[in-house]
Amino acid sequence: MFLGVLYGILGCSLWGFIYIIPLLLPEYSPATVAMARFTVYSIGSLVICYYCRKTLALLTASDWVKAFCLGFSETLSITFF
Repeated sequence: MFLGVLYGILGCSLWGFIYIIPLLLPEYSPATVAMARFTVYSIGSLVICYYCRKTLALLTASDWVKAFCLGFSETLSITFF
C-alpha cells in the first residue's frame, strides 16, 4: 500500500513539473521545453523497460499491437476531443 501511494505521489509530482518548468525557464521556446520533456520521459521509460525486461520478453506480438492501438487511440482522443 505504501509503495503504491508513493508511486502515485511521485507520478503526480512529475506531471506537475510540466507546468512549473516553463515558468522557470522563460528564455527557452515552448518547443524546446516540450522536446526536453519528451526526451526525459523517454529515458525514464527506457530505464523502466530495462528493469522489466524479463516480463517484457513474455509479451507476444498481439500484446504489443494491442498496446500500440490503445496508446494511439488515447493520443488521438486527447488531441481531437
